[in-house]
Amino acid sequence: MRILSKTLFVLGTLIALFLGLFPVGQAKMLGLPYMTFVLILVGIVVGMFNIVGTQRHHFLITTILLLVIGNSGLLMVTGSHNYLSGMMLNVLCFVGPAAIMVGCKAVHDIVTE
Repeated sequence: MRILSKTLFVLGTLIALFLGLFPVGQAKMLGLPYMTFVLILVGIVVGMFNIVGTQRHHFLITTILLLVIGNSGLLMVTGSHNYLSGMMLNVLCFVGPAAIMVGCKAVHDIVTE
């Protein structure tokens, strides 16, 4: 199961970056909007099985960093902001559900101690 969850993490990251290359209108024509749902499901699985122990703290801090960068206007500075913001949005669709699962597991561990 550990190898599968590591593979899903890499696959989810690659899918998120790949989908960022397509503008929203073109993605709809190619049938790619369903891939966002796939990213969310893969993020849930990765959060449940891949992030364990001391990795939780680092993962949650990294997720906060991604949220701050994604919501700030830093991506609008570059000329290729459409691609970068699309990639960042897809990465957040993947990492967000994983962070929710990791946070729930961390709270569960705190309560059960």
